[in-house]
Amino acid sequence: MNIWEDRKAVEQYKREADVAIPDRREILSIISRLATDDAPESPMIADLGGGFGDLTAAILEHRPMANVELIDLSKEMMRLSRSRFKGDPRVRMEVHDLNLGLPDAWDDGSFDSIASCQVLHYIEPENRVRLYKDIWSKLKDGAMFINGDLFKCDSPAIDRWEFDDRIRWLMPRMRSDAGEGMTFEELKASRLEFRKRMGEKPGTVWQLNEDLRRAGFRHVDLLWKKQCFAILAAIK
Repeated sequence: MNIWEDRKAVEQYKREADVAIPDRREILSIISRLATDDAPESPMIADLGGGFGDLTAAILEHRPMANVELIDLSKEMMRLSRSRFKGDPRVRMEVHDLNLGLPDAWDDGSFDSIASCQVLHYIEPENRVRLYKDIWSKLKDGAMFINGDLFKCDSPAIDRWEFDDRIRWLMPRMRSDAGEGMTFEELKASRLEFRKRMGEKPGTVWQLNEDLRRAGFRHVDLLWKKQCFAILAAIK
């Protein structure tokens, strides 16, 4: 079974997202503001890998007249989104695998912004530049792609240090917010196993910058970073 169709795994991810990702609510706020602040009054925005809808909800909070296309690979995730946005005409939802690029039905140059949060590190590395080219083609001229995601460090030694440091940061949060008490080694082993089960394949921020420029984006900027989480924005 695809791990994203496992209800228990999806519920665990939903339950732990705000606990395990530093300043996740700030990340959602930054991405949603970038996606809407310079957009028209009623922008068309895509939420790639929107999951249970937190980014879409943040976008609609910042720009109530926005229209959002939310796509995600997981039928289980989409079940949660469909329940959350039931009857909301501003949100259209579709099950779609981003490894195949963007939906063929989306017109070129039709989006005022495209955004993603904590998703694209699950895409197979060999499929990423093609996806970024698809994103470039679906954006209007001068429009923005925003990606908040998990990254690895360029140096394996620094990457190992960063992961251990994040486990130390996470330990008191897991006890206070998720009701769990583990030793450092137990929590580290648990998080490594969880990352393996979820199929994480993070690249570096430098690789993303290079890939986005290869896909045709004129400007790429790193706007926010904490530990191994970062937000990059690119202009068509």
